Amino acid sequence: MQTNSSTREEQSSARTGRGTWIAERVSDLFSPPVLSGGLAVLLTRLTTPTWVAALSWSSLYVVVADLLPLAYLLRLLRKGSVSDLHVRVRVERVRPLIATVACMGLALFTALLFSAPLTLRVFLGLSLVEGVVLTIVTLVWQISFHAAAAASLVAASGVIYGLTIALVLVPILLVVAWARLHLKRHTVAQIAAGILVAATLFGPVLAHTLS
Repeated sequence: MQTNSSTREEQSSARTGRGTWIAERVSDLFSPPVLSGGLAVLLTRLTTPTWVAALSWSSLYVVVADLLPLAYLLRLLRKGSVSDLHVRVRVERVRPLIATVACMGLALFTALLFSAPLTLRVFLGLSLVEGVVLTIVTLVWQISFHAAAAASLVAASGVIYGLTIALVLVPILLVVAWARLHLKRHTVAQIAAGILVAATLFGPVLAHTLS
């Protein structure tokens, strides 16, 4: 009996370990910088003649709003100011998030200064608003940035390409939500709140702005 019980516990532990590993890889693969960078390219392509031009312009977002905050986060990690690269502790998120919002503002200013494509400017503006809202909420509650990024991609794709494409991308949102819940990084309410903020900005607000 004890042997059977031990075997079941080992099997359960192994399944939990595999599930955690998968959830961590999902969180990495569909992290906010990755999804937002892809969305920047998709939106920029709407008002550029080629994909090369879209990639060139959207690199402004990637370099200024993604890589600069990442460099700052790595610096904080080396100094011991944050516990890990994913910044799991809510109170440790404040400084990296403020830096991210500042870099987003810088990216928007640069885009306006150099007359970047309209859709990139719109993307940067909405992303800045989203970042400010999520950062303010994070001061008191650990709202999900992962869920917000996935929802932004789904909602914006629906605006750009239609409902069918949005539905095709919904599994990304679902698997991201599962991963964050499995890792116990967020509650259902925190994930739902992230989705609501992002879907509103990159759904009806984006549609109205581009109309």
